Amino acid sequence: MTIGNIIETVPCIDAHMKSKQVNDLFIDDPTLRGIVVLQNDKPIGHISRTHFYQTIGTQYGYNLYMGRECKLLYKQSPLIVDCTKPLTEVSQLAMERNETDLYDDIIVTKEQCFLGVVSVRALLLKLVETQVKIASFMNPLSHLPGNHVIEQKMQELLDMPHYSLMYFDLDHFKKYNDLYGFKKGDKLLLYLTDVLKTFITKPKYFLGHVGGDDFVAIVP
Repeated sequence: MTIGNIIETVPCIDAHMKSKQVNDLFIDDPTLRGIVVLQNDKPIGHISRTHFYQTIGTQYGYNLYMGRECKLLYKQSPLIVDCTKPLTEVSQLAMERNETDLYDDIIVTKEQCFLGVVSVRALLLKLVETQVKIASFMNPLSHLPGNHVIEQKMQELLDMPHYSLMYFDLDHFKKYNDLYGFKKGDKLLLYLTDVLKTFITKPKYFLGHVGGDDFVAIVP
């Protein structure tokens, strides 16, 4: 999933807007976390609620900034990512920010133009949801994609003009299990998984665990 799938809209302003008007926006919407500053539809800065009130809340902050342009207050190097960036990549970039910027919204663009924002909370919740969903489709032993994902992949391939399917099965595996026990049987399956992963590593391959001692590799 990409970051563009979970964006939300927030107010956008010009860098010349007065800080008093920014204050009015925050007062009108108590849930508003931040405001994006645009120039020709492209984001150039971000004003978080926390940063804004920390700045004007200083001894002379109100008198210094409230009647002046907000360009004196906005952060000029916010995290800006393209809408096609994967969630995992964006989360890493977000967590690498300075502590003072760690919980600022992530600004999302499309062809460098502003598209929306994503909160750190929304990003983390979606990551957890995605990981849980992926885990539910994985074989518990090999951690390879299971039947549900394999069926989806095969349905996709049926529409392709050319593809190959490789099926792997261990002969007499039940007898091995009965003779040496399930623990050694699991070790054998994990060894086979490692072998398949070693030799089927190209991105164009899809490797799945059908169940038991059966594996499948698909080549689009």
